[in-house]
Amino acid sequence: MTELDEEYLEVFGSESNFQKVSNKIKIEVLKKAKKRCKHTQITKLYSGQGCCMECGKNFQDADDPKSIIKCLHTNKYEDSNGLFVCRDCGHEWEMFDFQPEWRYYGSADNRSNKDPARCLNSQTNKSLDKVYEDLHIDIPQAIKELVKVKYIKVTCGKTFRGRGRKACICICTHFACREFGEIRPIDHFRNQFELTRKDVSDALSKYYEAYPKDRTKHTKPQDLLRWVLMITGIDQEHYRKIKFIADYFEGSSRLLIRSSPQSVASAIVYFYLCLNPEYKSQLGLTKNVFARNAQLSDITITKLVKEASEIANYMIHM
Repeated sequence: MTELDEEYLEVFGSESNFQKVSNKIKIEVLKKAKKRCKHTQITKLYSGQGCCMECGKNFQDADDPKSIIKCLHTNKYEDSNGLFVCRDCGHEWEMFDFQPEWRYYGSADNRSNKDPARCLNSQTNKSLDKVYEDLHIDIPQAIKELVKVKYIKVTCGKTFRGRGRKACICICTHFACREFGEIRPIDHFRNQFELTRKDVSDALSKYYEAYPKDRTKHTKPQDLLRWVLMITGIDQEHYRKIKFIADYFEGSSRLLIRSSPQSVASAIVYFYLCLNPEYKSQLGLTKNVFARNAQLSDITITKLVKEASEIANYMIHM
């Protein structure tokens, strides 16, 4: 018996049980995925490309008439240089603001002979660039501009050094990526920035003081599916089927509800692979390899995938 066969039996118990679960999922879940998607859940990415969160299709092909949609620039933010930047297409245009953020009276100012706004922008740019460069983190310029805006608001112009500065940039990066549709677990950024959980927790408290509404932005397993597919090397064409399976199991057990979104998303993807053993074998994704790529332990994957199988079994006998 091969390693893949052992993993296959570990999840389903027997071949007959596999057939029952597989038929249940195909009839009640995957059949819906065959219906033509109406692309009603399109999220715009930082590059200006669109991605349908229901089927995973990217709207970037010039031959696809649906990808050629005139942007109305309704989803915009103000960057640190006083420009409007459209999150959807990246277009920039000038704005005029006659309400200065910093008190400055030119050369007559007895507190400073430099424009604090210019100094702060310059210092922030250097601070962000140095942190990203030192950690070898590649961030698109559009996201970096939003990080800068958030960082200035969170720090209120104060100087942060060392781990405190790194943690603040980490949290701002997490939420900036989220606004551009690039959702990642917060632990993903924590590891990238080489921080402790306490570092992140302290920075998160400061961030929520500046952006209290972001407290209600919770990550669901479905939000992380595209990311899990990317880091495990699975083709995005399988996204829609996996998304339907994730919706099917949502809130179906206490264990799934208590587990982290990253763990549940990864387990759902692995469950899908187990339902498609030939594709799983083709990719060479044993449980050990998959868990390592998904940045989780074998135990976590096994526990949650078996839970999904047991839930499907229970629903068969209802």
